[in-house]
Amino acid sequence: MGAISLTAQKRFHEGIAPLMGGVKAVPFNNIAAVKAALNGKTAAVIAEPVQCEGGINIPQIDYMTQLKNLCKKYNVLLIADEIQTGIGRTGRFLACEHSLVTPDITLLGKSLGGGLPLSAVLTTDSVADALSYGDHGTTLGGNPVACAAGIATIKYITDKKLIARAESLGNTIKDSLFELRKKHPDISGIRNLGLIIGFDYPHADDLVSECLTQGLLINRVQQNTIRFLPPFTVSADEIKQALNILDHALKKVSAKVLQAL
Repeated sequence: MGAISLTAQKRFHEGIAPLMGGVKAVPFNNIAAVKAALNGKTAAVIAEPVQCEGGINIPQIDYMTQLKNLCKKYNVLLIADEIQTGIGRTGRFLACEHSLVTPDITLLGKSLGGGLPLSAVLTTDSVADALSYGDHGTTLGGNPVACAAGIATIKYITDKKLIARAESLGNTIKDSLFELRKKHPDISGIRNLGLIIGFDYPHADDLVSECLTQGLLINRVQQNTIRFLPPFTVSADEIKQALNILDHALKKVSAKVLQAL
């Protein structure tokens, strides 16, 4: 209930009510809007370093720095939602490291467990000191099997140097998408931060369906935005295969659109 209340995407609110009060959503990458929303009752500002579900929105490089400075000025906590961006996907262990920012609270999940359900809340010492033993917990919190999987996942990512690899492979895929755009000019807005990759395409749903038919999993997030989130262990051959499938799918979708005209 709390997590759903924090998203401004109305489609996630359907069937879940009443939502938690006291939440105000402001435009992403807009420091002026954040400042205007702050008041004496504001407890925290929560932000994703990159909006993934929101459309692969990559902010200006100093956005998180400005948020941190603003929160410090107004004595407000900065909470970074790194559930999709964390554990190395952007080419740093945490995406906030690109801005050299340490949030007061950082949320981790998804890839942390290597396939098992696991999440974590990281805090500064001053925030941690506000909690006493038993103040915050869950019945299954600290599950030993999931925690062992998390330790093994982080060790594997570190030992295999997959974080630096994520940055390199993400840039390779981005460059390949720019090459594809020469053949398929309807592609636009290509962007990435490590292995978070997105581009815009006017027939996104058709493209997702066609890629699925050919064995490539991509998804549409916002409007016409296509999202790629390859596994850290993806090989060069698999990337080549994925881009070939994407090329063929784009040709097929384009042909269908022309036939429909």
